[in-house]
Amino acid sequence: MSNPYSPPDQQEPAGQAASLARQARGLQIITFAMAMGVLVFMGMCLVMNEGVLGEKPELLSWIGIGFAAITFVTHLVLPGIVANATLKKRSGDNVRSADEAMKFDLVVPAFRLRHIVTCALLEGGAMLNLVAYLVTDYAGNLMAASVQLTMMLIRFPTATRLQFWAQDRIREIEMR
Repeated sequence: MSNPYSPPDQQEPAGQAASLARQARGLQIITFAMAMGVLVFMGMCLVMNEGVLGEKPELLSWIGIGFAAITFVTHLVLPGIVANATLKKRSGDNVRSADEAMKFDLVVPAFRLRHIVTCALLEGGAMLNLVAYLVTDYAGNLMAASVQLTMMLIRFPTATRLQFWAQDRIREIEMR
């Protein structure tokens, strides 16, 4: 998919756009599956608790909310560290000498890893809070799970998002 805002001589070839679309589609499927797992379990918890929204937190409720806070902060930091560690293995010379399609192929695995780690952290926090809600009926755990599910969906990958991220990383590597 061509970027309409770039000059005609800098627009990517059709093969690269198709590759980015395939990469994004694979990540969309993974993200959708993870989000649906949380959503289905949330529905099961609501049915099993008959929609009761308790107001008195117990120890497990606080543990779930604490874990949600930790995974929220961690999902902002850890995936970037993991992606940067992967990208540091790419030498600037190799990226500079590669053609455009190969450049994207060199950095896209880091995006994939970063995205999956992000979603997994959020999913783990959401699932623990749903278990806490199932056991304690505390509405705060249900809200924490909902926030983490929302954060996962906000990061839903698109080909454009993947392309812009990859272009930025390629420029960074080429400047080394």
